[in-house]
Amino acid sequence: MDPYIDDLKVELGADNDKLEVNNEEHGVDNDEIKLAKKLQLDLNEIPVCLKQRAARILEVLDRIPDDDPIVVIDWRNPWPRGRSQTKRILIENIINGGGVNEFNSDTIFSFRTCRQLGNWINNRPQWSKHDRSAIDPNPDVGHMYRINKVTDHIAEFEDAAYVFND
Repeated sequence: MDPYIDDLKVELGADNDKLEVNNEEHGVDNDEIKLAKKLQLDLNEIPVCLKQRAARILEVLDRIPDDDPIVVIDWRNPWPRGRSQTKRILIENIINGGGVNEFNSDTIFSFRTCRQLGNWINNRPQWSKHDRSAIDPNPDVGHMYRINKVTDHIAEFEDAAYVFND
């Protein structure tokens, strides 16, 4: 049995050559299953913000070359009080650092190389980092997840929370 589709109702379609998967009773979208397979994870291991954007993430992964990274940022909402700058300024910083704002989503960004992403991470604004020295530290601005395309069928997933919480 396939661990990604166990317990899902699979039926032969009307044209007898396609399988139809009924996931509605399980609250699972087919794009979520495809993303889980590509990331080699169980569905319950994928963060909600990635599940919500599964179709768009798959679209980007299909389009970019192997070894290119994408990041998905789950922004803190509401924006943390006490931060001297805005989310828009940080998004512009990502774009100026080489990130492509996929679908103008402000949450999915692709980079041409891992080095380009690393340069942005190392040079991101100081104010976007977690302030551990304050008595009442400001909350993190968001949570970042990194996905690297390995092949057309496989991608690696990393919980990169350290980017805004270092």
